[in-house]
Amino acid sequence: MLLVCAATKTEHDACAAGIRDAGARNLEPLLVGVGPARAARRLRERLDNGTIPTRVVSTGFAGALSGGVPLGGWICAHALFEWKDGTLTSIANVSPLLAAGSAFECLACDLISADQLLGRDSQFRELGSGRPLVADMESAGLAREAAARSVAFSVVRLVSDTPEHPLPKFLEPFTAAMTRSDAWSRASFAARGVASSLADPLGLARLLSTGHRLTKQLRADFAQLAEWLDPLG
Repeated sequence: MLLVCAATKTEHDACAAGIRDAGARNLEPLLVGVGPARAARRLRERLDNGTIPTRVVSTGFAGALSGGVPLGGWICAHALFEWKDGTLTSIANVSPLLAAGSAFECLACDLISADQLLGRDSQFRELGSGRPLVADMESAGLAREAAARSVAFSVVRLVSDTPEHPLPKFLEPFTAAMTRSDAWSRASFAARGVASSLADPLGLARLLSTGHRLTKQLRADFAQLAEWLDPLG
C-alpha cells in the first residue's frame, strides 16, 4: 500500500477524489497538516496505529523557485533538502517515484522543504545540479518519519506558483497561522492575513481563480497517477 500525504484539506480531498475516480485500491490518502512539525507528527501517529505502507508519498502543491517549471506542471523530487535555522541539509532517503519515460509526465527537480513559504523573496534559485528547484513545507518532516520506519519515500507534486506567477504576499501570514500550535499565534497571523488580503482585492481574485482551476487539475491528474501507481502498492 502507498500512503499518500497531503497538507491541506483541499489537497487531500482532491487526491482522495482522484483515487476514487481511478478505482485504485492500494493508495491511502492521509491529511497531515501544514508544515514539517504537523506533518511529521500526523504521519508518526498513522504509522504507530496502522499497516506500514510500502512507500510514503508527499503530494499536493509545490512552488517553483527557478525558471523553466510550468505552472500546473508536475514535479518529482530527485534530491531533497531541508532549510531550517539558516542551514540547508540534505535528506538522503528520497527516491524518484516515476521512471524516466513513464506515461505520467513529471519533471525531475531538487526540492527544498522549509517551515515557511519560499517564494519570490527566496535566496534560492538553483543548487548546482542542473535540475530546476522547487519548494514545499512538509516533505522534510515526512521523510524523517518514513526513514525512522525504513519506509521508502517519494515526492510528486503539482506546481501552483512560479517566479513568473508568484503567490500573493498575503498568503504568508495565513500559512504561518496554519503551522502554529497555540491559539493566540494562529489568530494573530490569521488577522494579519485577512487585513493584507482585503488590501489586495485583485490578488485575492486571481488566487481564488487559479486555486480553483489547479484544484480541479489536481483531482483529474491524480486519477491518472493513481491508476499508474495502484499496481505498485
